[in-house]
Formats: sequence, structure tokens, C-alpha cells
Amino acid sequence: EKGAFTNAGHLRIGCFEAAQGGTLFLDEISHISPAIQAKLLRVLQNREIQRIGSNEKIQVDLRIISATSENLLNDHLREKLGVLDPFYYRLQQYIITVPRLSERKSDIPLLAEYFIKHLNNAYSKRVRIHPQTLQSLINYDWPGNVRELQNLSKRAFINAYDDGEIRTEHFELDIFAGTDQPLDGLDERARLVLKYLRLSHFNIEKALKLMIAENAFHPTRKTLIRYTRELSLWFLVHKNWDLAMAIKALAGDEALVKNAAKKYRDYLIGDKSQNGLLTFLQENQNTTILGLFRKIHHPLVMQLIGYFSEKNQAVGLWKKTLDRYL
Repeated sequence: EKGAFTNAGHLRIGCFEAAQGGTLFLDEISHISPAIQAKLLRVLQNREIQRIGSNEKIQVDLRIISATSENLLNDHLREKLGVLDPFYYRLQQYIITVPRLSERKSDIPLLAEYFIKHLNNAYSKRVRIHPQTLQSLINYDWPGNVRELQNLSKRAFINAYDDGEIRTEHFELDIFAGTDQPLDGLDERARLVLKYLRLSHFNIEKALKLMIAENAFHPTRKTLIRYTRELSLWFLVHKNWDLAMAIKALAGDEALVKNAAKKYRDYLIGDKSQNGLLTFLQENQNTTILGLFRKIHHPLVMQLIGYFSEKNQAVGLWKKTLDRYL
């Protein structure tokens, strides 16, 4: 209301009142503070609002659509994020689950061309995407989903501004190296780390700076080194211990991660006078051993232990393959 506070020189209507008779979209509701959630809950329950500085209650009739990138069906995660149960259940009338972009590959060319078309209109240009580049986009995993595709499309548009055609290199496609990627079992944090390792050509210091600059999570140098070794192992497992194929899938350039793979190989196998860790795990596949390993190592490797148990990989084959290559 006019005069409700300093500099309130005229009446201003809020979002709910402006959306009267229409639809209001609330994005990233999992990041709304509990205090704001409580206020929104009153609006959702009573279908009425009250302007600041006024005692009058105004009835509102509108549709609410909300979105979040978090899995709020998970009670523990919901509690951790501070999402109030009454607020959540009030919004939970009909849920539409949108799959990750990597799970709907056919949408990728449509979205990329839409983003470029929008930029062309904004800057009066006629930049197009080369068909082969579209295939590269389809092959990429897109851990950042549509937002990442949109941001990289802007980058490519700028890089190709004078050329008139967007090619793979305009996306700075070192992040696309090795598009045959067995990423289905990796958690979101591991995918994010892999993305920045590729962007930085697996240079740990550069990866750290990139992650800080783009406000990703801030790991220590030691954590990134650990991830590099474990990602090496992950790709080795899923490429049936073929080191050349694993490195190609992981980074595209064997020189980038060859040393990391070798160090991790040595750590797993150990010298000939001792049982290697992999042998030890295979010979002692029980909850006690797995529990001990969980305490001393990263959770990502726990998934690999399960894979070892299932596939019963032989240490001799693993060592023979790596020794031949290294």
C-alpha cells in the first residue's frame, strides 16, 4: 500500500494479485526459507492475501505451478533442506517428473536450436548449428541439464559470432571427450567433478579455480585427486579393464589420466609380496570388510566393490591388461 514504508510512494501489487485468474510459477521451492514457506502456506490454504500496510484481505483465484531440482519425495532430504511438511503436501496435488536431459536425448537438438534461434533474434544474426555438432551434443551427458545446455549454447554463439556456423570446437568441447560414457551409476557430485576435470584438461589446480568461479561445490585439492583416481577405476571397470578404451572414454587424451590410472592400479594391487586390495576384497566379501572399506575410502568405490563381487573379475587379468599398456 502507498505509505506502508519509506519510499512507498504509490500502490504496488504483488505476484499473487498480478496473477489473478491465471497461473503463478514458483521455481526452486526447496530453497525457499521456512518463514516464507509459512506465509505462502497461508495463501495456499486460505486463497487470500493481504498487502503490506493494509488490513484488507483480498481473495485470489489462480493456479500454482512449482518446481524443484531436488527429490522432495525423499523425507530425509526434505527435512535436510528445511522444506516444511504442510507446505510440501499442500503443493503436492499433482506431480510431473521431468527426466534428466541425458534421458531424453531427442530434446537436445530441439533445445539447442531454440536457444540459438533466440540469440539470433536478439542480435540480428543468422548463426546455425552444424549437424555433426548436434550429434556431439546428443552424446554428452549434461549433468547440469537444460541450464548447462543453455549456457553452453550462449558460449558457442559468441565463439561462432563471426563464422556464422557453430561447430564442435565453439562449445569448447573438451568436455565432450570420450562420448561413450558409462555414467549411469555415478552420483551427481561425481558427474560434476568429471565435468570440471574435463574442462580443465584434468589439471587439478585449474579445475579447482573453475569450480570456485562458477560457484560449484568447493572441494579440496586432495578430494579432486581422489576423484580423479576413482573415476579412472570406474571407467576401467565399465570398459572391462581395457585401459586404452577406459582412458578414451574418461578424457579422450591418454596423457591426461594415464598416471592417475597407474597410481590407482598400484594402490589396488600392491607389490607381489602382499595381497592386493582387490584380491583381499574378492577373498573376503562380507559386510565386515565392506564396512571397514567404507570408513577409509570414498563412497563411489563402494559401487565398484559391488561390481567386482557380481562380475568376479580376476586380479590376474586386471594386472596383465594394465601392465601391457603401462
